Amino acid sequence: MMKIGIDIDGVITDIPELFKSITNFGNHEIHIITYRDPKNRQDIIDLLKSSYIRYDHLHIAPDDASMIEWKKAKIIELGIDVMIEDTPEILASLPDNIHRIWVCSPKVYDLNKAIKGMRKSKR
Repeated sequence: MMKIGIDIDGVITDIPELFKSITNFGNHEIHIITYRDPKNRQDIIDLLKSSYIRYDHLHIAPDDASMIEWKKAKIIELGIDVMIEDTPEILASLPDNIHRIWVCSPKVYDLNKAIKGMRKSKR
């Protein structure tokens, strides 16, 4: 059994059908890890329910948390095996033992520019 961490905004919200399938397949421990406003906990639960997202634990950042530092610490603390996230800075901050899946919206990131930048930096 794997521990899978999944972000909401830009991930579940962008392709809910995919995450409906992922979360309802197998016997993995699903952690929803989000930086949404904790005051909206019930709205988050309602969104997950209406999207048919199965999860074992919901983790919402406290009001005063830094997004990258909080998510990194939470992912490590929980022993997440695979993190599915749309913020590359969060994924880049994780230790090497955690697998990462980047959900990259073409509305937000131009992969052609990113690839060109990576190729130049490797030379």
